[in-house]
Amino acid sequence: MIIKGITVRIPPLLLGVTVLFAIVCAMSFAESNEWIYVWMGVPLCIILIFFPMLLMYSNEKQVLKNKDAVRAAARRVKAHQVTSSMRGVPVILEGEVVKISGLQMNKPTYIIKDASGQIVVRRFALPERLFGIGAHVEVLGTVYGKIGNERSVFINALTITPTAASAPVEEEKIRIKKY
Repeated sequence: MIIKGITVRIPPLLLGVTVLFAIVCAMSFAESNEWIYVWMGVPLCIILIFFPMLLMYSNEKQVLKNKDAVRAAARRVKAHQVTSSMRGVPVILEGEVVKISGLQMNKPTYIIKDASGQIVVRRFALPERLFGIGAHVEVLGTVYGKIGNERSVFINALTITPTAASAPVEEEKIRIKKY
């Protein structure tokens, strides 16, 4: 869904929970004929969908507003150069996507590999354009992690965009594991 030019997606896991809640409310109403299940169930289902969408919209709006200022202050780095002493420093990193996880709740974690190594990149919401494994991307973000622990360092991404040098990679589909 696009709201005022900002792409907002409903997380599949949240949609599943909302549908389950709606089914439980409908079954409870059908069993007891008590209207309280309808009066409380419908507004709660609406809140379950629209409150996270509002949060995602406001986050993406803020990202778009601050993107140019962060890009001006950011410096280009390689994966091996990112250390825990760089916490809070804006960086730009280019590399290839090796692994993607966390798409069920719209909070993806990417492992980006470049010539010097690989690093974890996290984002609060899905990027505007989805891409798959093997895509060459440019990450604009800030370094986060625990001081003194090099293994917990990651980049909190503001934007993740495919580079022009990237060959067209088919769009990564959101998959929910069935157990």
